Amino acid sequence: MISLLLGLNLHVAEATPLSLQDSLSLVATQNPEVQIARLQADQSNLERLKVLTSVVSVQASGSWLDFGEPLDSYILGDENTEVDCSSFEAFGFGDLCASFSEPLRVRDDRIFDGSIQVALPVSALYSIVQGHTANQHLQNIKELETEQTKQRIELSVIDIYLQALELQAQAKILNDTIHRLEKHQQSVRAFVAQGLAHPVQELELAHAIKQTTVGIRQVNQGYQLLCQQMELLLGLSESFEPIEIQDTILPPTEGSPNDSLSYKIAQQQYQAAQAGSQAALGNMIPTIALMAATTSTQGQGPFTPTSQQYIGLSVQGDLAWGQKWMTYKQRQLDVTIAKQGLDLQQRALSLQQKQSKQAWEQAQEQIELAQEKIQIEQIKRDQAQVQFDNHQITTTDLLEAEAAFSEAQVTLLKVKHQHIVAQAKYQQSLNADTLYFAN
Repeated sequence: MISLLLGLNLHVAEATPLSLQDSLSLVATQNPEVQIARLQADQSNLERLKVLTSVVSVQASGSWLDFGEPLDSYILGDENTEVDCSSFEAFGFGDLCASFSEPLRVRDDRIFDGSIQVALPVSALYSIVQGHTANQHLQNIKELETEQTKQRIELSVIDIYLQALELQAQAKILNDTIHRLEKHQQSVRAFVAQGLAHPVQELELAHAIKQTTVGIRQVNQGYQLLCQQMELLLGLSESFEPIEIQDTILPPTEGSPNDSLSYKIAQQQYQAAQAGSQAALGNMIPTIALMAATTSTQGQGPFTPTSQQYIGLSVQGDLAWGQKWMTYKQRQLDVTIAKQGLDLQQRALSLQQKQSKQAWEQAQEQIELAQEKIQIEQIKRDQAQVQFDNHQITTTDLLEAEAAFSEAQVTLLKVKHQHIVAQAKYQQSLNADTLYFAN
């Protein structure tokens, strides 16, 4: 039974090992949340382009109608009445009377009517340009937020990846511990058989072995869950398996708060608020539009021209200046709020970068301490083994030494994990690559 448990490992069947560097590369191309953020940025870009469609207004209309028969009209009489023009002839208007008695074609049986009009809002161009500028800044914000999403997912990938490596290492530590405990168990059995040790010491070792076995099973379950999380984050169709970090991770770079994505977003918000304020100011000007049009008609009678063209100016003034002025003042307040937010971001990010760098430096110091602790606990464990073989200490003392050594090893794993995560957070605060690899 124990030999089967010792054979437990965290290898996933048919899994392709994936390095941390490759995992981070997959975030940009396969993570579903990053892809959604990119689509939202594309939507924002369409909103920006939509503003430009207001620069020129084009209206076109056309109709073709078939009435089946033409329509005639009579000024005098109708088609069934013969008009007497003798009285008009006495005054020399006989021909005119005769023409009035003839039918007048109002429309043909088929008619066509078409027109196209182009309007250029001259006075509104300023507001349109400023509105487009504001939307351009909003588009930039969406792209920066997409990058923020990618960095946040990358940090999650690093965290989960390192946790998976921790559990792999913990499984090995626990397996090694069981091997040593089994050897101790054989020695205790011999001591008990010779009457040199109490049977409870054998029970104590058996309990420790069982406890360690349960720990291996729990570590294995936790590892499987972490691998499934990575498959979801990276959009993998196959099983995930981490490998030891073989690439050298370079130390973090230096930067300023102005490099941060959060600061750049606040800066774009401030510039968008400024453009929005100018657009609101431009809306107070009455709209003056340059217009040009052409029309074409057929079959609508002699009084309707077959074609005509014109150019002109159109003036439209919305006299609700009080409301527009209040809107302009609101946009000015938006500028003030955005400026204060920008200043606050700069101060907060400076503090955040200092904290992140200190966390990385402190984790580096903790690694050295953890390595020294392992050396100390290993010596104490070896001494405890010798003392136990010489019947100078009890099984409880030996198990405490084993536990202290295992705990020191796990602590080193966790400190290394914290060191890499702290470095990644610091580099993200500078808008640098989440991790720099030597190769």
